Amino acid sequence: MRQGIRRLLECCMETSAFDSVFRRSDEVNEYAFSIVDDPAVQGRSLFLFVNYMDGHALYVPPPPYNTLFLGGDQAIEYPWQKVIECDLFEKNRGISDLAKARLIGQYDGGMASQDAAFGQLVEGLKRRGICERALIIVTADHGEAFGERGPMEHGVSVYEDQVQVPMLIK
Repeated sequence: MRQGIRRLLECCMETSAFDSVFRRSDEVNEYAFSIVDDPAVQGRSLFLFVNYMDGHALYVPPPPYNTLFLGGDQAIEYPWQKVIECDLFEKNRGISDLAKARLIGQYDGGMASQDAAFGQLVEGLKRRGICERALIIVTADHGEAFGERGPMEHGVSVYEDQVQVPMLIK
């Protein structure tokens, strides 16, 4: 029933947001700016923790990032991402090269969306005169796997693709 309703709605609107389980980066920025702009914090020291989740499964980046890295391929919708995950975790099956490429394309779209949002966050802090006096630390909590050695996403692993993350300090 969910898929039927979705197909009907796709005729008149973008439906990928239905699958998102986290706030998108632009929504996170809106909330962060509402805190920074609050008169109660003006002129005071502030610790602002901004956590973007666009690179996490389910991979449903917003337009235009949802197709940016897919070429002519279609995104893999939520139900099929769950089937692939179940095949890997519960049935110990592999993932096809096409499915893997499409999932990575969607993941890359999420990362590009996150990157753009971070740029907008920094620009917003600059416009508010905060960036120059701010300590900014950028890092990640983990990398992501796409069935290279069995599992997808992240979890209990010591492989570099999941544990080696960047850290930038300004």
